[in-house]
Amino acid sequence: MDTLKQLFREFRLPFLLAGGWTGFAVYKSPTPATITSVITIFGSAFFLISWATGQINRVRKQTHVDTNLENIQSRLEVLLTQLETRTAEIVGQITGGESFCHATFMIDNNSNLAQVMVLNGSKHPVFDAHLRITDLDCLDKAAISNNPAVFASCSVGFGVPVLTGSHGTIVGQLALGDGPVRRFNIFWTARNGDHTQLLRLIKVNGIWRQATRVVRGGDLLLEQIVPDFPRDILGTEWTSIIGKPP
Repeated sequence: MDTLKQLFREFRLPFLLAGGWTGFAVYKSPTPATITSVITIFGSAFFLISWATGQINRVRKQTHVDTNLENIQSRLEVLLTQLETRTAEIVGQITGGESFCHATFMIDNNSNLAQVMVLNGSKHPVFDAHLRITDLDCLDKAAISNNPAVFASCSVGFGVPVLTGSHGTIVGQLALGDGPVRRFNIFWTARNGDHTQLLRLIKVNGIWRQATRVVRGGDLLLEQIVPDFPRDILGTEWTSIIGKPP
């Protein structure tokens, strides 16, 4: 029954047009019409009109199908983008993603004692972070003395099991001594990879000023230099680790 209804819908217009054309042709024919001539005229007209309307219906259906496929493709692309974003977010929450920590010193300018604060300015947590702070001035003295014990005293390490995004924690304390300039390199390891931090300190008008640069591979992750920091003390090591801006 459904097939008959569909046939009726599709061939109704060709049947009516072919019938109209047949009537017009018979009316205009100079010779009397016969059953054979009527069937011939109707059959030819019906076939031609059915073919033409069939092509129109085919193109219209194909256009509808193409439109639906384009809509499905667009929706799939949106879903894939959302899936990739959410997957990256989940992986970032588990592994740390591209997050990283850096250290800053909270210094008492009178006692020259520095509280070592570890900061995570990223959106994902950092897991199993460990930092080793190396005193470059101490290394210079150790190289002159050639004393293994002095070399060993030039580095100190701290661990941070978990640090969530946009948070910080104090991990220890360092004595900066009486010198006006201090140079530190900080080597970081974490679940999501390693990176290096350069930290330079100088006393300006009795107040410690800091400059820091964080590099992972060839990428510059962070650079902070206060406006009144004398850049001539940063040294060639600072400028040689250029890094690609984020």
